[in-house]
Amino acid sequence: MFGMSVRRPAGGTGSTIDSVTIQPGWVDWEAALSHPNTSEEARADRAMLELPTDGPVVMSGHQPIVFHPGIASKLAALMVAAEQTKSGALWVVPDQDAVDPLLVRVPEGRGDSLRERTVRLGPMVVSGVASASLPSVQSIEMPLPEHLEPLRERLLAHAGEPTLARQVALATIPLAAEWLGVGTPTIVFASELMRTHGVRGILDAIERDAHAAVDAYNDAVRAHGDAGVRPLLAEGDRVELPLWRARRGSARVVVFADELGSIPEGELLPRGLVMTGGARRTLGELFIHGTGGWAYDKITERWLQDWLGEANAPIALVSATQRLDLFDGGDAIDPEEALWRAHHARHDPGLLGDDAAAAEKQLIIERINETKGSGGDPSELFAGLQRLLQAYRSEHADELAEIERRADNAKKHRMAYELAMDRTWPFVNFDRESGLALTERVRSAMGG
Repeated sequence: MFGMSVRRPAGGTGSTIDSVTIQPGWVDWEAALSHPNTSEEARADRAMLELPTDGPVVMSGHQPIVFHPGIASKLAALMVAAEQTKSGALWVVPDQDAVDPLLVRVPEGRGDSLRERTVRLGPMVVSGVASASLPSVQSIEMPLPEHLEPLRERLLAHAGEPTLARQVALATIPLAAEWLGVGTPTIVFASELMRTHGVRGILDAIERDAHAAVDAYNDAVRAHGDAGVRPLLAEGDRVELPLWRARRGSARVVVFADELGSIPEGELLPRGLVMTGGARRTLGELFIHGTGGWAYDKITERWLQDWLGEANAPIALVSATQRLDLFDGGDAIDPEEALWRAHHARHDPGLLGDDAAAAEKQLIIERINETKGSGGDPSELFAGLQRLLQAYRSEHADELAEIERRADNAKKHRMAYELAMDRTWPFVNFDRESGLALTERVRSAMGG
């Protein structure tokens, strides 16, 4: 595995980039972005959302949270692709999702003493409430680690936003873009997409024949059962739609076809497939997903193709694994590997580089197998093998003791190791150089 280390100055922690994944290759990205959608509906939707109407648009997005570098790699790829193809850049925020935008995980300590602290930047969010239905936070009084102060400042600068989703997204996405050293995309919220021709076209077709829409939806879900999307309910006249009803401060609820005409327009929000499907119909030429979206949006493709006969804008996959350097001198030890090594080192001289003893052991084992195969008595050979291993263990006693000590220590500090290996620490915990390094790795993986 290729690693790229970045050392840490004040203001954050350095990191190691283990991997960056880009699919498909850059040539396919260029092909998708070379044929902009010039339909009247696409031009109208893009003009309404202040996107370019005379050229291609590349899209991505994520929930309104303080996300980790794996998600930030999508933002880096979005802006690099926009730069290289002279495209507009759109970041869609799913404010219909029920997330807790105000939690930030922070590492404390280093090495074997490593632990995590969860910092809450506002009141606890009621389970199931869409972030579009929550008010913004007006003050953050609790003391914060110094490296979170820029986040506090950005959040309070957007305290006038009408929803928590808008406050968090408008604070964190420009902050992440600065960390990455890229520009800030146009930010649009899923709730705003309800006004677009892209989403309205889907909803109009649902209203015309909800059963056909849901049958095609469920067929697509079953075809991609590993994506984690459940089928919609359809029992007689009771047909569940891929929409949410969200009222201020209340948990979002599913919507059924017989309710559609009675729900105020401002309370309807798209679910994931309607959100990305609508965006891919009119707002852009390529949608960049992470691993989760890459799986579920294949359902969208099949659904809209089978139901409406439409081929939407293609999708791409971008993901990265970037870990904080939370152990000094490379001392992070995988407990499972350490325990395996401690056990096998006592029986395999080759693990400690004793090639002569390893070769002799192999020769004895071959002779044991030959003797057993011919019906002979291998007991003397087994005794010889034990004498060989005893001599090997005596000669390497100090090394074996050190391996066992490290294994015992790794077992005791398993939690610290798991925290050090965690790839989901929010980007605000990383130093500035880590963000710039991530963008360069993304750019390189894209062929730029």
